[in-house]
Amino acid sequence: MNMKWVVPLAMLGLSLGAVDAARGFPTLTIVDTVGDPNSVTVDRWESFNVLVHIDTDVSMVALQLRLQEITAVPSGSFRLNSVSFSTPPWSNDPGSQVVPALPDLMDGPDYKSGYILDLATDLVNGTGTGEFYFATINLTYAGALMGEYRLNLSDILYGDTNFDDFTDALTGQDYIVTVIPAPGAAVLGMIGLGCVGWVKKRLEKRGETDYISQET
Repeated sequence: MNMKWVVPLAMLGLSLGAVDAARGFPTLTIVDTVGDPNSVTVDRWESFNVLVHIDTDVSMVALQLRLQEITAVPSGSFRLNSVSFSTPPWSNDPGSQVVPALPDLMDGPDYKSGYILDLATDLVNGTGTGEFYFATINLTYAGALMGEYRLNLSDILYGDTNFDDFTDALTGQDYIVTVIPAPGAAVLGMIGLGCVGWVKKRLEKRGETDYISQET
């Protein structure tokens, strides 16, 4: 077996190889746990999972990528809590996997997580072609601002069964994370507004009473 970059892969030291124009391209898309590639709505500080879905006509022996927030304004602050790989076709051997130092704080915009890497279970035949999941990524929005944020994948590098390296993978559409106040915070806010209104009415009523007392 040609070991030209299997060891460098494990050390995240991939060298770039020439791209064969006749080959197909893997497409990597962020989806939620029910396969929706569009969006999710979460509460601030609520943990949620996204998955990396692959559709490929190239059999891969290894894949690495980063998760990136690409929101322009406002910038968010996502915390990457954990990464777990789907098996098969990926390896469940910890020695074949690389994840960032966790938790990894993605303090955007344009912040990229550390590298996420796994080798195929079968380094000779690779992953095979078709559709499958690469990894499940658990995140928390830890920022201060509610709003809409966008995530996608970047710095994708994969190897084929000839042990050549390529950077021509395609990414799916941006995955939108809409952050809303937690229900408890909303209820407290309504209570606060109610208290303000009650105090204001009491003060107004007291003012009217004082005015009548002065008149009499």
